[in-house]
Amino acid sequence: MKKGLLIWNVALTIIVIGGLITSFLMQKDYQSHVSEEVTVIAQHLKEMNTVLTEHAVVINEHATAINLNMNDINKDYVTAIEENQRVIEEMNGLIVSYQQVISENADQIEELLNNLEDLAVYSSF
Repeated sequence: MKKGLLIWNVALTIIVIGGLITSFLMQKDYQSHVSEEVTVIAQHLKEMNTVLTEHAVVINEHATAINLNMNDINKDYVTAIEENQRVIEEMNGLIVSYQQVISENADQIEELLNNLEDLAVYSSF
């Protein structure tokens, strides 16, 4: 019986030691696999950071171009508005002149009508 128990203890010891060696190797493989995955993820994050940096540069260039174009457009609008204001002021001056001419013409027409009435009255005598 002692021999069977000894064989059984040796077998269990071999199984336990084999299990420990196997789990050690599996853990080492797992750590190696996790390390590889972390390295791959870190590389991907670096690549994403590079791409995002490049996108930021392009976006900033576009924003600068848009701002320059908006400044030019604003200058054009201001120039057009100032020109329109000048034309409106000239037109106002012309309207005032036309009103004076019309008023003078109305006065002259009224005087002409009075003269025609006087002439008509003198003709009838």
